[in-house]
Amino acid sequence: MNKILVITGSRGEYGYIRPLLQYAFSSESQLKCDVLVTNMHLLDKHGYSLKEFENDNIPVKYKIENTLEGNTEIGMLKSLFLFGLSLTDILRNEHYDIILLAGDRGEQLISSITGFHLNIPIYHIQAGERSGHIDGMSRHAIARFTHIHLAANNDAANRLKQFGEEVFRIKNIGAPQIDELLTLEKTGNQLIDADIGVENFDKYILFVYHPVSEDCSDNHQGCINALKALRETNQNIVIIYPNSDAGSYRIIREIESLNSINIKKFRNLERNKYLYLLKNCLFIIGNSSSGIIEAPFYKVPCINIGRRQIGRYRSTNVIDTDTSLDSIRASIVKVRDVDFIEKVKNCSSPYGDGQSTAKLIELLINHNTTQKLLVKDLTC
Repeated sequence: MNKILVITGSRGEYGYIRPLLQYAFSSESQLKCDVLVTNMHLLDKHGYSLKEFENDNIPVKYKIENTLEGNTEIGMLKSLFLFGLSLTDILRNEHYDIILLAGDRGEQLISSITGFHLNIPIYHIQAGERSGHIDGMSRHAIARFTHIHLAANNDAANRLKQFGEEVFRIKNIGAPQIDELLTLEKTGNQLIDADIGVENFDKYILFVYHPVSEDCSDNHQGCINALKALRETNQNIVIIYPNSDAGSYRIIREIESLNSINIKKFRNLERNKYLYLLKNCLFIIGNSSSGIIEAPFYKVPCINIGRRQIGRYRSTNVIDTDTSLDSIRASIVKVRDVDFIEKVKNCSSPYGDGQSTAKLIELLINHNTTQKLLVKDLTC
């Protein structure tokens, strides 16, 4: 039975790995998984999403507290290297057949470098996608240190081939976070409404806005402009706090300055509750990948602001806009246009068929570490 270390540092990654972990810790599992959490999962200011693992009865073996206070680019960098030191000690003392990573964040990059140098096969969920500047470059740097690329669609798989990755390493399995959208509870909606306090919000807009480290000033102004434009609609607004990247404190201050009966704010939400809000909102606005990956599955319109998701493969539910107030206002007008709403009703998710986790489990069960797998060679 293969022994796998699953590493995660942000709440967004939990959707990628949750279906797999639910299987891994079930009675029928043919895998042995240990879970390592770090960074955002352990931060109260960002919702302490470790609670999600606890609520799902998923045991966490390692908790690495690495995030330095200050919320600056220097602090982010130092935090990443602190994480690398701790991870190296863990991997020196415990044997793993596979390290499983997901996404494009710095902790995943450090993990790929560490595991690669210790000759531990790396599997990378949602490899090959484009996703902004620093995040996107991190994702493609991870590819160089990855042994098996788990692509979410043909666009990503083809990009990996163009980068020179050997074809046998590329597995187009779809996006695992789409899987549980198929099984999201269709009953008990009133209970969820009451539990998260939106039972009186018959219609609402979902706002999720993260910092962009390489463009803090313009990104912060984009948040201010978006919130101003949203308040002008007189609609109910549900706001989810940003991730822990440099610049997040400024966004949080803007969010916390808002006080209105038609605004609900959450530092973090359990996965099923967030998906419920996404499924039932008028539209999602901000720069979260969930507007591009999950929203089209529910036929939910998305206004994508700024460059954080630039280049990411998308469906017809997305309206892209810059961070200016006039552009955001114009996008809000367009997203409520009858013709656009009808167009979104016919959109489909380009991120898989909801069977990704089953494909991933099969790959992990049948994994065999060979010299051919460990020794990489680029084709160009």
